[in-house]
Amino acid sequence: MATVRMSEELVSRLTDQYKKDYDKTSPNQEVPSHVGDTIYKHTMGVGVEKFRKLMDEVPSVKTNEIENNFFNKDSNMNVKVNAFEYSIDEDGHTVKDAVVVDEVIPMSTEKTQFGMGYSSTVTLDLYKGDESLLNNPDLAEAVNKVSEIASFNRLNYFKKLRKQHKFTDTLREFTTLNQALKAWPALSKVVQEAWPEKMVTVHKKTERRAQEKKNKEMMDGVAQELNTVILGGSLLED
Repeated sequence: MATVRMSEELVSRLTDQYKKDYDKTSPNQEVPSHVGDTIYKHTMGVGVEKFRKLMDEVPSVKTNEIENNFFNKDSNMNVKVNAFEYSIDEDGHTVKDAVVVDEVIPMSTEKTQFGMGYSSTVTLDLYKGDESLLNNPDLAEAVNKVSEIASFNRLNYFKKLRKQHKFTDTLREFTTLNQALKAWPALSKVVQEAWPEKMVTVHKKTERRAQEKKNKEMMDGVAQELNTVILGGSLLED
């Protein structure tokens, strides 16, 4: 049976499968719909009612025109919240930055909102002394929850990219899939999902003991960390 070369296409397919396994073992968090309901009630909902009352005082404007021209209904709401983002500086250190990010949060039902171009995004900045937050503990708690989840998901994505790059770089240390599988048996689960035909064609003959020892020593430092995602993803298969 033929030796399988560690081609760029093979590396790409295995990396894609590794990312899927990571998402299963380390999923992003989701904002609960009741949190979205609370934020709507104290922000967008208040603004919608104030605008309706204002328009009611304009005799020439009909109610259906207001609803059609200024509003729409959606079960999601766009907000801007404080969060942390993560990156690597030129010295290889992790950098944590406080930023304001756009988030789409779910609500339990469709609710009336301003259409695009009419303040359709609610800005909720906890660091600027917004009185609507300072004087409303329910709203402040809900906004904090969205900020926490936004920060968690950005950190999770950052970790995913780092592990993905480490996984890819590790694969490229091998010239053949055969070498990689002998040094890193758990990789077979990724291969089986990503490109099962390659498992059939993997060359079975024993390589020189010296090369196997060298490959296993190289993997000692990284296999345990990467296997957490690989094996976890396998357990969570539907």
